[in-house]
Amino acid sequence: MSKVQEYLKNFKLIIKSGEYKEGKKPMCEANAYLIRENEKKLVMEAVDTVEPEGDGIRLVSIFGDQKFLKAHIHSLALVDHNIFLKE
Repeated sequence: MSKVQEYLKNFKLIIKSGEYKEGKKPMCEANAYLIRENEKKLVMEAVDTVEPEGDGIRLVSIFGDQKFLKAHIHSLALVDHNIFLKE
């Protein structure tokens, strides 16, 4: 089971158990995609932090995984939880 699958399983259990209270915001992590030649490639799931670093972007997932890309933010689709980056 991947980290993302495990997270989703645990989140579903929290909702079913009633621990998720109305008014509290659910986790709002996003998926990051790198756009190359009008094609998008998933580079990281469950992104929690996006930070500028030198000549690129550092992504950090909710699991602590980190990735540096020589890219810039192209656009954000906040309702869909997507981050689009371009080199």
